[in-house]
Amino acid sequence: MSDVENLIIEQKRLTDAIAAQQADMGRKQLARPTPTSASMLLMNLNRQLATVTLKIRAQKVREAKGM
Repeated sequence: MSDVENLIIEQKRLTDAIAAQQADMGRKQLARPTPTSASMLLMNLNRQLATVTLKIRAQKVREAKGM
């Protein structure tokens, strides 16, 4: 498997984990709640997803340039 394929698999895993976590958290409240372990996990998963997405884009640019 290429690097991009591995990153896409990781992106899918993170997206699924985020969706599962959001379903467990239920509806958002209007007030800003104190951070919980669930909200911290969700924040970390979103950060990891952003990192993987950037790596995928960078790898595709490198492949397009023939590097």
